[in-house]
Amino acid sequence: MERFPLGTFHPSHLRYLLSQAYSTFDKNTLPVRRLRKNQYLIETFHGPTASFKDLSLQLLP
Repeated sequence: MERFPLGTFHPSHLRYLLSQAYSTFDKNTLPVRRLRKNQYLIETFHGPTASFKDLSLQLLP
């Protein structure tokens, strides 16, 4: 992510912003399951819309 804003944010500030944005995520709504080494799956069917949209909707207040 540090390369995405092309130097707009200092790397430590960008990490802070990202951690704040995702700090309210409910781990029960979108649980991450480990399948194998370096292979994970997000179970999207637990959220209010039972779809991938719940990932984005958790960023909204």
